[in-house]
Amino acid sequence: MKRLRKAYSLNELIFIMALLTVIMSFSSKIFYSLVKEIPLMIRSVNVQSCTDAMLESLAEDVEKARRIQLSVVPENQLTLEGPQGVVFYTFHQEQMRRTLPDPSQTGHSVWPLPDVRLEWQLYKDNDCPAALEVCTWQQRILLGQKQIHFRQKRLFFVGLQKESDIDE
Repeated sequence: MKRLRKAYSLNELIFIMALLTVIMSFSSKIFYSLVKEIPLMIRSVNVQSCTDAMLESLAEDVEKARRIQLSVVPENQLTLEGPQGVVFYTFHQEQMRRTLPDPSQTGHSVWPLPDVRLEWQLYKDNDCPAALEVCTWQQRILLGQKQIHFRQKRLFFVGLQKESDIDE
């Protein structure tokens, strides 16, 4: 006559514990990805769309400009002078500001750009500004590692639009 088993043997319990450990190690990475990485990716895409909007506005102003000055100290500031007046772009404390000399004028903009890094370089031809290269990327530290996303470079040509095109 067979006796009914009321418990598991020690070998069976050890095997089940090992199997659960392996399953949990794989699922913890998936869980971490769902909880941490996906919201960060969505935030990165939103910041990138804001960066693109800022770069489009900058492109329009650079193409209309006749003169450009770039100063890094004390703030990362770009001064554009064109037929419509002076426009300032200042990158400071994770935001880009587009300002005009007269505070009552319309056209002031602020783009929040958290985790965005920006470098710009002015190219000259015969001591006259010819083009502006802007390099942007998102950089953050996650789990002790520096991560860089959405690195891009854009080249804007100074004075590309003629004054007759600007007035229209």
